Amino acid sequence: MVCGKPGYFLHIPSYAPHTLHNPFTEPATIHMITTKQMGHFFWEIGAPTNGTHRAATPEVLTRFQAVSAKYGYWNATLEENAAIGLHLGF
Repeated sequence: MVCGKPGYFLHIPSYAPHTLHNPFTEPATIHMITTKQMGHFFWEIGAPTNGTHRAATPEVLTRFQAVSAKYGYWNATLEENAAIGLHLGF
């Protein structure tokens, strides 16, 4: 796992398996430079927020999977996520 610090730069090659999550209690901000296609993907899966945490409900995850498939993106299984310490409970 790579944890960034302020000003940190990380390059993720196209289609490289990866995850982004904040393991800390403080809020995090990410500035991304990405492809036009990935930008459209993020725009489509995004949702307005009032600054509170949005739960990963089964409906949210189902929509995420459908939009990922539309763009040809792969997602890890629950077991693959758990193997790297990312547990999705719902």
